[in-house]
Amino acid sequence: MENYENAEGLEMSWATAAIGFADRHWELLTGLPEVKKMRVTSADAELYAAFRAAFPDLTVGVIDEEQMKSKEGKAKWRAFLDGFVKRYVEDDYNFGTLLRVDSRGKYEETNTTLVPRGQFYVIEIARNLEGFNDEV
Repeated sequence: MENYENAEGLEMSWATAAIGFADRHWELLTGLPEVKKMRVTSADAELYAAFRAAFPDLTVGVIDEEQMKSKEGKAKWRAFLDGFVKRYVEDDYNFGTLLRVDSRGKYEETNTTLVPRGQFYVIEIARNLEGFNDEV
């Protein structure tokens, strides 16, 4: 079996892009007077409705990483992302993105997890609309 490794430059490029995206998101969250009005995508309403239909009981304030990243959780999220979100954020819906685990905290090593960008989008849309990002 061949051993595949990412080139160090590729990993550094990904990390730089992910941190830059997180920094821009944090600047928006902390700089806007009314986060509920912040648009994450051009299809926030559709994405939110589909997200809540697929995940009606998911609490977005504090993410349960174990549940989300369990075999069942991954399968449910993958079906949702591939079946719906992909239509709205086609270019980068699967790009690795940092997500704050606890919406009350900032981006730091102990409060982030890696998710596909489509998952980040729908969770942050829900956090905005449901008031979880108001505390930031």
